[in-house]
Amino acid sequence: MEPEVLVVMRCLNDAWIVGRTLDAVFDQRGVRPRVVAIDSGSRDGSIEILKGHPLTLIEIPPGTYIPGRVLNLGMRQGPQPIVAFLNSDCTPQHDRWLERLVAPFSDGRVAATYGRQVARPDAHPLVVLDYERAFGDGSQAATWRHFFSMASSAVRRSVWEASPFDEAIRYSEDVHWSWHRRQEGWRIAYAGDSIAMHSHNYTLAEMRKRYAGEGRADSAIFPRDTHATGLLSGLLRPWAAAVVRDVAACLRAGEAAAAFASPLHRWVQRASYRSGLREGLADE
Repeated sequence: MEPEVLVVMRCLNDAWIVGRTLDAVFDQRGVRPRVVAIDSGSRDGSIEILKGHPLTLIEIPPGTYIPGRVLNLGMRQGPQPIVAFLNSDCTPQHDRWLERLVAPFSDGRVAATYGRQVARPDAHPLVVLDYERAFGDGSQAATWRHFFSMASSAVRRSVWEASPFDEAIRYSEDVHWSWHRRQEGWRIAYAGDSIAMHSHNYTLAEMRKRYAGEGRADSAIFPRDTHATGLLSGLLRPWAAAVVRDVAACLRAGEAAAAFASPLHRWVQRASYRSGLREGLADE
């Protein structure tokens, strides 16, 4: 009999895509998904779509969503030794997505895995570049201090039982949890052949809020002496490097308009992140 994996799906107003995501989950081969959907106040028809599938639905009141609390709630919904997480707008691209996502757990040192995410067809060229750098063949992210994404991921239950998700942190709860497990000696594995489609074309205001939140979170997650907060090291140098990289990639791809968009796009990202980081460090 195929092994059963608990799949926890977080949903909020994703009626446009959640049905396709669920169909892809229930089409999986090699493992049997048992799906629990946690909806945090959808008003666009998502609930009706969720109820049309063979899953367990948990509804939480609008405005009460706390990432770590919801992740812990999902983990408690079954006894399965491996629990997968999938955002409702993160759609598996083949019928071995789940099997390949959980395959690295054959190594007893693995605490969690995360799969490859590819950008949607309507993604802005700069978003496509970001997703390819963060995921792709994994070579870029392997050089970074740390990287993890909960949108398509899996967690070993025994590790979570010893160290649940922090319910106080409001941003980057997945980075927080996975970073601390690495510090304990656990491995975080990239399952690059487990592929799902997921991306967002954020407005500048949305990007500003997101990156400031990530900066504040990083101030609490990583050692204080590892942060670059200076004007040159924390803003100008990484901004310039990102723009140069973007322009080269966009020109190679024939995306001249995206190359012109890069300076403002990257400035909002870097300046907002640095602002949030400095605020977080000042509050400590």
